[in-house]
Formats: sequence, structure tokens, C-alpha cells
Amino acid sequence: ELTLQLKKEILPLRSEIQKYRSELRLELTAEKFDEARVKNLVEQISDLSKQIQLKRTMHQRAIRNLLTPDQQQKYDLHLLSGRKIERRRFDDRPRLMRDPDGPRPDRGFRNR
Repeated sequence: ELTLQLKKEILPLRSEIQKYRSELRLELTAEKFDEARVKNLVEQISDLSKQIQLKRTMHQRAIRNLLTPDQQQKYDLHLLSGRKIERRRFDDRPRLMRDPDGPRPDRGFRNR
């Protein structure tokens, strides 16, 4: 539930960043270079990125607060290691073992 809330909060910020980056690319290719506009766009992108980072940090702290002391130790070690959490895909078999056409309607999903 917390992760879904975070994603909902970040989505519009990411969209705005994409919009500003597109505008920045257009400015870079324009015949007449507007340095003030470019600085403004870069600042907007930076501000939105800061907001996203702050939301992520607060989210991580909220998650940590829900954990037991043992879980908090593991969580802290993971955060300090700098590695991302690997999520297993639904079908985690090697690619060669999967049916290239996907699940067959007559057989459903296969478990191996």
C-alpha cells in the first residue's frame, strides 16, 4: 500500500520531468538559443528530481518503521550496500526453457 501511494505521488513528477526534458532538447536545437530559458528548464528538472528523492527517502523510512529490530538490521545493511532489491519475475526460468509463444490456452500456465 505504501509503495502504491509512492508511485502515485511520483508519476506526475516524472511526467513533468519528461516534459521539461523534451522542452530542453527543443531549446538545444533551436536556431536562437535562449540561455535564460535553458537555465529555467534545468532548474525545474532539478527541483522535481529533489522532490522525488525526498519522497523516496521518506518512503524508505516509513517502510523501516514497520519492521522488527531484526528486519531493520537487514534492511539497513541492504540500504548501506547500495544494491537494488531484485524482484523475481513471474516466470523466472531461463529463456530457453520458456515456450516462445507464451502460455498455451489449452494447458494454462506451466509450473516447472
